[in-house]
Amino acid sequence: MMLPSANPNGRNLPPFQLVHENTYAMVSTEVTGQHAYGGNDINTLVTNCVFHVGGAAILLSNGRSDRQSSKYQLIHTVHTNTASSDTSCSCIFQEEDSQGIMGVTVTRSLLVEARQAITAHLTTLGKLVLPTSDKILFGLNYLIRKLHLAKFEALHAGF
Repeated sequence: MMLPSANPNGRNLPPFQLVHENTYAMVSTEVTGQHAYGGNDINTLVTNCVFHVGGAAILLSNGRSDRQSSKYQLIHTVHTNTASSDTSCSCIFQEEDSQGIMGVTVTRSLLVEARQAITAHLTTLGKLVLPTSDKILFGLNYLIRKLHLAKFEALHAGF
């Protein structure tokens, strides 16, 4: 089975695997950092819960012998960057609270920015992985709705 990747392991493939044959790399998607917050500011305490729970890992190999026993094959990688948006950059930032304790503050605009980033990311990924028939159906649905030829609900990809 082929697996498109849309997370950090697909974005930053270990460079040594491109140079050395028959190597393995364990890539973790757990967010790690030194941003544990010990203060009382609610907007800063949120990051202790959201960004430090759970995670996943994947073992990457470039060995020819592993091709037959592997369950998935990485065929697409996608990276979406929203750093050019001022609101994206200012929705989460590091600062000191009123007690002088350093922490990461999350603003209310984070959900809006996250939704826009995920939508852009899935749009890019969908172009790579959806079959041509689904792309044609989506295009026709979009044109019919924009030209007001009929009242259809927006077609959503089923992935």
